[in-house]
Amino acid sequence: MREGVPQGGVISPTLFLVYINDITTSIPRLVSNTLHADDLAVWHASEHTTTAAYRLQQSVDSIKKWTDDWGLEINRVKTVSTVFSLSTSKEKVQLKLGDTVLPQVDTPTFLGVKLDRRLSWKPHIEDMESRGIKRLALMRKLSGTTWGANSKILKKVYTGTVRPVLEYASSSWNTAAKTNKARLDKVQNLGLRTILGAMKTTPITEMEKTASVQPLEARREEKLLIQGEKMKRLESHPLHDKLQALTKNRLKRQSLNHQIKEQQRNNADILTPSPTQCEPLTSTDWTPQRLGAEIRTSIPGVTSKQNQNDAALRALALDEIHQRYPASKWTLAYTDGSAEDATRNGGSGAYILQPKKPPTTLSAPSGALSSNFKAEVNALSLAASFLNSVEETPKNTVFLTDSVSALQALESSNTDQSLEELKHQISTLARKSTVVLQWIPAHCGISGNEKADELAKNGSKMEQPNHCQSYREAKTLIKHRWKEKFTNTTSGYKPHQDPLHLLSRAEQAIIFRLRTGHCCLKAHLRRIGVAESATCDCGEGDQTPEHVLQACPLLHQLRIQTWPDQTDLRTKMWGALEDLERTSMFMASSRFRV
Repeated sequence: MREGVPQGGVISPTLFLVYINDITTSIPRLVSNTLHADDLAVWHASEHTTTAAYRLQQSVDSIKKWTDDWGLEINRVKTVSTVFSLSTSKEKVQLKLGDTVLPQVDTPTFLGVKLDRRLSWKPHIEDMESRGIKRLALMRKLSGTTWGANSKILKKVYTGTVRPVLEYASSSWNTAAKTNKARLDKVQNLGLRTILGAMKTTPITEMEKTASVQPLEARREEKLLIQGEKMKRLESHPLHDKLQALTKNRLKRQSLNHQIKEQQRNNADILTPSPTQCEPLTSTDWTPQRLGAEIRTSIPGVTSKQNQNDAALRALALDEIHQRYPASKWTLAYTDGSAEDATRNGGSGAYILQPKKPPTTLSAPSGALSSNFKAEVNALSLAASFLNSVEETPKNTVFLTDSVSALQALESSNTDQSLEELKHQISTLARKSTVVLQWIPAHCGISGNEKADELAKNGSKMEQPNHCQSYREAKTLIKHRWKEKFTNTTSGYKPHQDPLHLLSRAEQAIIFRLRTGHCCLKAHLRRIGVAESATCDCGEGDQTPEHVLQACPLLHQLRIQTWPDQTDLRTKMWGALEDLERTSMFMASSRFRV
């Protein structure tokens, strides 16, 4: 190419892809390949190395001829060969690119993933570990134990810059040995200690629970299962057919096929068992068309339930409805959907108020396996279908739903079959009527919304149909299942509501260390072999958080000044924001270092 394409141009990548699109047609039939932009890899699996080398040399020659014909140059520095084998002896091959012998390497890098010839993934994991530790060093520049950013900011830094490095391509290298994957877990543990200002001895589960950060192994399992659901629906994927075939058990090492099938068996209650019950990733049942309706995902003055009580939310929402959509001129269609545990027995309900007509109530099931999202979408479709079927189409129609995600999905290019059905119903109605889809706050006492919710619950009790499960729905159900596993605690502790995260950095470190007991008080220092004795300076008991906060006579006067009224230990360490601030102030004023 003499000129190429404009560097930085929006259309340049597309033009380049069109130009090289047929490069893979020159590769021999028995050789596999993958092309990502300008990164091309070819491979062949054979019992004999000489056979694989012969066919790959044919491929290299064919690609070289294509590039010569079309005026492109192959980067000879980045082009390498590797023999992947479980054999302990290193086999050598010699491939040539023109007159240049391609170097044979043991750890080639493709798309940011460092491979090794036995596919143990150890070099790649070591590289991720090294990069993760370097980024953790930047986090430690942001705060110390007594100064700097609080846990909320540090968690955002960790989940935004460190964890993505540790998880890159995890669904591919999940077959790595547990000892290798444990190296990444240690990096996350360092990150959790930095986020919370915890000591090295602090239990990992306590840090994960307080910081609300899932274990990496759990996240890898979740991503693996999602990847399996994607492969199940994508017939062109190389592993699509393998997932339907029997697994090969000749080797002790588990394959990706083994692991995906194991996860699917463990979560069979929320997933469709076979590809025939799955909706393909690209749905063609409905032709996407212009919606023709206005979508409003907010109400002036309404912020969130955390900042406004139900009475305020109800007043603002009803005022908007009465002013913008008067019942004398508009048909009001309240819709709602719900599912048990957000995963099964979904129900959809609609409560429709038409001018000068009695109310219409509709209930319907949305599937034995159903997410709340699917139930909400079905509720909207149920109401729209009814209004399309009435003899006299309403002139003005507003759908009132508390599902922001359903409204946002309607605005997107999502091609789920249930969404295309809804788009079809809405666009049909919009050709005959003025249509608005309006979000309203949920469960704040709006009578129409409450009646729609009741109708949805009635729908969930009806006989449930079996339906094709879309990739979006399967992904939603999987994510909900893993979130439920992580947050399901018998104590009822909710990390996002913990006032600990509203404290300053120094206060957070004090409270968290007191809660876990892993602190600089003598009882813990003796347990880890640092102090000679666990006895407090007062001589009346071991120096534990409970002793210091509740009983130590050396702090009696300070304790009375801080808490004039009798206060229990749980309130001091797990109470409201002002309780935690008072406790941290008490410890900072005491003679003891936490």
